[in-house]
Amino acid sequence: MKIIKESHPGNRLTKEQRDMGAGHGFVFHKSSQPFFRMEILIKDMTTVPKLYISHFRNYIYKIRWIIHFLKILEYANQNKTMIHGGALADNTGNAFIITGQSDVGKTTLVFLLAQRGYSILGDDKITINSQAEVFRFENSLGLYPHPNNLKQVELSAKQKILGRLKYLISKSNFLSNKFNPNLRVEYKKIGHVIDRAKFNKIFILENGLPSLSKLDNKSALNKILSTSIRLLMPEGFPKNLFHKYCFSNNISPTLVTDKAKEITAEAIKNTDIFLVKGKDYKDFYKLLIKHGL
Repeated sequence: MKIIKESHPGNRLTKEQRDMGAGHGFVFHKSSQPFFRMEILIKDMTTVPKLYISHFRNYIYKIRWIIHFLKILEYANQNKTMIHGGALADNTGNAFIITGQSDVGKTTLVFLLAQRGYSILGDDKITINSQAEVFRFENSLGLYPHPNNLKQVELSAKQKILGRLKYLISKSNFLSNKFNPNLRVEYKKIGHVIDRAKFNKIFILENGLPSLSKLDNKSALNKILSTSIRLLMPEGFPKNLFHKYCFSNNISPTLVTDKAKEITAEAIKNTDIFLVKGKDYKDFYKLLIKHGL
């Protein structure tokens, strides 16, 4: 993917193309707001996406969302897709994926397992390909700043103060709903970090009475896609641009999710998949350790 900042991206098009707003291999938007001028041109969405932009003012047009979605499109072209989950690898290089709904305890589990010596590939977002390889996407995790957690991580004085403030905020019912209580901590401060590995196991976390059981591929695919789909598709203004591009270029608007299903199904074909139920991260941790991962 290429991102190019220039004053007038629309100059790359003819007047007729600018007036159309979309055509073969491009979609264009020019702000009509009286006190804010902005131009966005996206070309070649389904090959090597290129974003030409006059400003990076995210609060109006959600530019970060556009960039994120263009990365998802690029991954699809590279036979990769994104999963909402984490991943770690043992000392032999074999990786396993941990996925599940938001707030089920994935990040805390990754943090605890990293303390046991597992290498970190991710805690919330990872990418995989159809050859059952997992790739790191992020550089830091959102650690709940409980004093016990902070003791186990090397933090700067500023991070310690911020962590303490966030912890106090998290104890307030009124304030905790308005602020993200987690402290961003670089993976390298928590444990060993790697960029890619082959995975042979997947653990899907689900709230319930503590248990661990094998899961069939069809059920696993449905659960993985159900929790990952929101990361794959754009919303708001980015969604409008994508659908406009699809319409003008005769492309299926479900191409990303279709590709994600295809890649994930192939990747997990020969993988051991387990459904892990528990009341909280402590149950999940005990079950994974008990069964030797």
